[in-house]
Amino acid sequence: MILNPLPIYTWKANYIASMPLHEQLKNKIHLSIETGQLKSGSFLPSAKKLSEELNISVATSQRAYKQLMDEGCLAFVKGKGYMVFMR
Repeated sequence: MILNPLPIYTWKANYIASMPLHEQLKNKIHLSIETGQLKSGSFLPSAKKLSEELNISVATSQRAYKQLMDEGCLAFVKGKGYMVFMR
């Protein structure tokens, strides 16, 4: 159980929506960055940890993280993980 949850832990998968889960998750993380809930320089949980917390597949969380990296919102820091990175 997480005492002070990250805003992304409040996300709930909408299996009925036409939008794929990885897109839903990507949008939630992106919104959390834009609104300042996730600050530049803060680290996100590993894709595995995130998938366990949200009850989604690791592939879903990895795909969301990859798209956010491609958009310049996240950076991967070797040995540390995924960091919020806004240019």
